[in-house]
Amino acid sequence: MNTFCLCFKKTIKHTFISLFVLIFTAASAYAQENQQAFISDELSIFMHSGPGTNYRILGTINAGTQIKTTGKAANDYSEIIDDKDRTTWVETKYVTRHQDYVLWLRISMVS
Repeated sequence: MNTFCLCFKKTIKHTFISLFVLIFTAASAYAQENQQAFISDELSIFMHSGPGTNYRILGTINAGTQIKTTGKAANDYSEIIDDKDRTTWVETKYVTRHQDYVLWLRISMVS
């Protein structure tokens, strides 16, 4: 009887931990969707139709442009919605949530 109780308690404990991890992961993914962000390169970068350079170039986007992130990412690319309401993909390394960094880049280019 005691062995049954111990196994049952362990099962409940593992189920609770798994549920907590699942909820935390889902909340983190949701928090990344539709977040305000900025493009952080010195001039401009290419926007692609998919997550990689093998996808068609749809245009360019200037550094400092305010964007929204969709939460989708693949191959070091992030899907964004630009200031003209177009959904496109850019390299993740150029997406930042910190406007201060974008302002610093602009000041350094002027100096």
